[in-house]
Amino acid sequence: MIKVPLESVKVCVNAVQSVAALVNSVQSPEVEIVTLLNASPREIDLKGWTMMDTQKNKQKLSGKLKAGEAHAFRVEKPVALSNKAMFGGWAWLLNGNLLFGARDAGLLVRLGKDRDDWALRVPGIERAIMRGRAMQGWVRVSPETCGDDALRGRLVRAALDFVGSLAPKR
Repeated sequence: MIKVPLESVKVCVNAVQSVAALVNSVQSPEVEIVTLLNASPREIDLKGWTMMDTQKNKQKLSGKLKAGEAHAFRVEKPVALSNKAMFGGWAWLLNGNLLFGARDAGLLVRLGKDRDDWALRVPGIERAIMRGRAMQGWVRVSPETCGDDALRGRLVRAALDFVGSLAPKR
């Protein structure tokens, strides 16, 4: 959970999203990272922001996120993240709606029906197939293609735009 100072709430509603977390990595289980994305058109000061785990351990955040910038924050003890496996990998949700997933085969990204044409023209991105059925608005991104930071950022922003427009699930 990310706690936001009251004076920042007007600026930050739906502007800063937690878009990724590295939790209990097999290579380095002691390193945990949370990535925040500023989806707003202006810079956001993180002074007074706090990251809190389910045990209510807190970690202060600092610095500034420029418009469109993503920043990875290393989680410091005693704060600890929890995770849940889904679909043979890991999944991230926004307001209860599936945003994207990751596994060894790459990323599954939800761009929305009739919003994925641009992505399907990129080598290494194809329409997602689930249980033999082509999924409109969902794309699979190969691991090699995921290495392109600019493209990955564009995919994340497009997924946030679409999924953020959906009604929250309870």
